[in-house]
Amino acid sequence: MTTAYENGYRLFETDITLTSDNVLICTHGFNDSDYALRFIHVERPDSAPPSLEEYLTYTVGADLPVMTFSRFAGWVLAHPDVHVLLDIKECDRATARYIAEQIADEAQGTEMLSQVVMSARSTEMLLGFLDAGDFPWLHMLFAADGVRESSIYEPEDFLDFCLSHGVTSFSIEAGDYTPERAETLSGSPLKTYLYTVQDSYEAQRLLAMGADFLISDYLAPDTVAKLTEEGKLGLQAARYKSSGFTLTWLPVPEGASVELQRTDMTSGETVAIPVRDPALCKYQDTDVSSGVPYAYVLSVRLEDGTLLQSIPEYAKLIGTTRFTSAQRVDGGIRLTWDAVPGADGCLIRRTVGEDGEKVIWATVDDPAQTEWFDPSEPPADEPVYYDLRLYSLYNGVRYYGGYGKVIEVK
Repeated sequence: MTTAYENGYRLFETDITLTSDNVLICTHGFNDSDYALRFIHVERPDSAPPSLEEYLTYTVGADLPVMTFSRFAGWVLAHPDVHVLLDIKECDRATARYIAEQIADEAQGTEMLSQVVMSARSTEMLLGFLDAGDFPWLHMLFAADGVRESSIYEPEDFLDFCLSHGVTSFSIEAGDYTPERAETLSGSPLKTYLYTVQDSYEAQRLLAMGADFLISDYLAPDTVAKLTEEGKLGLQAARYKSSGFTLTWLPVPEGASVELQRTDMTSGETVAIPVRDPALCKYQDTDVSSGVPYAYVLSVRLEDGTLLQSIPEYAKLIGTTRFTSAQRVDGGIRLTWDAVPGADGCLIRRTVGEDGEKVIWATVDDPAQTEWFDPSEPPADEPVYYDLRLYSLYNGVRYYGGYGKVIEVK
């Protein structure tokens, strides 16, 4: 940490968990992969956390010492210009409260809490932090589809919860930070942390989409500062109905001329698109094909001849489809749909009852799969509704189409 600090880093992230005797320590966790990858000299067949005494006999890798939270806190206090994101492992509300109280006790009589960002992985954990006391920086994880709670699944619901409970920032895996999510999440007062970003080209794209902080093992602070400056034009692409993209960017100086370049990433062909009214900061491009990835670059020429260019913004259009059948059978409901060229998978959404909550019920990641069985057996006396949303992948990012027509199962 001291070496990283000397190289200019001022925001650190560490994982926090408990030993079997309830002492806070800094480590990712205790499971087979952690033992194998981090504590390479330890052979344990189970995933139970060790006692503090046993933990202190470990080393990270070949010879680096492990660290208790108390020791880590001492380092933080010795570096008052540092902030730390404490990634506290999944736990229930009572355990989250206990951990938060231990952190507050460690900080008693100091200003350390002003340096600490308390990260919760669930609404219950966040409530546990609030039970423990007043923390100036509260943080939530916007988790992947298979983990996030249904009550805060949609970005709008996630934001409502965060803003109503004093949350100041959130983190999301870089691959899940889609243009649609970025448009909602980055437009809020919350600060955005993206993890884990190792490639400078990818860092440019994410910063231009509105990310405030990048969590990385390798990118240097001066590199990120340079990327922030280069990406300041803020070009973003969002799906426009089912026929194209809406391109938006930050306001440009008066008198500047603006041009978009669109590159078909399959054929390599680049087309220049003149923007007749740069002050609108928006252009709708419908001259695109479904299933084809595109890269857009914004060029701004100032009155003095200076040329500014944005970093590339990628976009991919995918159509919609709907269920062709939905039937109650023994043990559940069987759903079928038609395959769509260019789709890599879909989300299946379910609603029980006329006024029920719309819940993402399943993710299908096989593009060849055109049927799915819902074994949950919803009540036979209530209508059940399903709809389906396709997605397509490019560079590890999901690009979503719209939801298809709802099908009802009576």
